[in-house]
Amino acid sequence: MGAVRPDVPRAPISGSHVHGLRGGEQSPAASVRVQYFAGIADAAGVDSEVVELPMESPVLADVVQALREKHGDDFAQRIAVCAFVIHGRAVTADDELLPSASLDVLPPFAGG
Repeated sequence: MGAVRPDVPRAPISGSHVHGLRGGEQSPAASVRVQYFAGIADAAGVDSEVVELPMESPVLADVVQALREKHGDDFAQRIAVCAFVIHGRAVTADDELLPSASLDVLPPFAGG
């Protein structure tokens, strides 16, 4: 499988949604808690949310795509430059996430 970048749109993820289950839907196979910081939290309109995906072994790119679909173009542009961290370790687009992962989304920070 070739490299998949979080800033490159993927095909819509059938059955994925953000927040919770709708009436009559089956439980998702993976639920990823997303914590936003600084400007990306502003773009999302929330500090954190849960992404529920229909696959058992999502990769970071799957989560990012579901978030793009929910939050739109401005969010998609901003998340394209963010870093992604789980348990203090940077993750990349092809990294598999545990079904109950907690993902931190960090926008670029200026230093001085």
